[in-house]
Amino acid sequence: MCYLINAGFAKVLKPCVPLQWLQPKVFPHKLGIMDCFFRSHLARHRTTWVNLNNGIRWKLDMMDSCHRWIVYGDYESVFFHRWLKEHIPKNGVIIDSGANIGQFVIFFAPLVPNGMVVAVEPVDFALEWLRECLKANSFLNVDVVQGALGEKKEMAGIEIIGCTAGNSRIKTGDSTQSVVVYPLVELCHDKKIRYIDLWKLDVEGYELQALKGAEPLLRSQSVGALWMEMHNGHGESRALCRHLQELGYRCYLFDSYGNLRESTADKLPPFSYGLYLPANKIQHDNVVRGVVTD
Repeated sequence: MCYLINAGFAKVLKPCVPLQWLQPKVFPHKLGIMDCFFRSHLARHRTTWVNLNNGIRWKLDMMDSCHRWIVYGDYESVFFHRWLKEHIPKNGVIIDSGANIGQFVIFFAPLVPNGMVVAVEPVDFALEWLRECLKANSFLNVDVVQGALGEKKEMAGIEIIGCTAGNSRIKTGDSTQSVVVYPLVELCHDKKIRYIDLWKLDVEGYELQALKGAEPLLRSQSVGALWMEMHNGHGESRALCRHLQELGYRCYLFDSYGNLRESTADKLPPFSYGLYLPANKIQHDNVVRGVVTD
């Protein structure tokens, strides 16, 4: 059973021994299987601080399945996290656009102890949550930016659908709150960032505008890797894939064995995360291990 311990400033949920044992394991349908076994035990704690398996303490809503996934181990693709550990330098720079309450920040920040994570999040309540958690983990080098990434600097509205920041969308007209939109190239100039080791792009349908605001960085291949959520219901992912290909990037997907396999716009699945890498890095720099192009 998961139980609470007194950690001074707040009570903290310590996962039970079976859950701790399973956290680093890799097996098919892990998140769903783990949720079947541990959902009821975790959910009864509702919103609480949790000791994660990487030593970080984070506030999570145990009623939310996405928050429970964080407790189960690496968030989203375990193969992606392995790739990060092999390829992101300790002094690297990571841009997390659509940071939400820090689902990826939790795993990004320990990778760059001598570098930095820039967490960009537009939604007020998610930003407040993220800042509270970072205050409790002051050793993490994270720079929080309230706003969104787009093609040009402007004010826009953001529509929040439901009760989670993950369902928010940048829009014109009536909106839940207003937000400042920054082009990534301007944000990097202000923060004196010349090279981005990883850009995580998850902005709920605003990806093309964000890419246009980063075009000078992408054309000069000053973004070493781009990790992007791709929904292909109306061909959006195909359009984004083609756009990035024109800028000199190729799309790779992890197969079931953890190898990166090149994909084209016409072969993208209905939903996936794609890792976009500069074409010249694949062709001329053999340090990108695990890539299969046949």
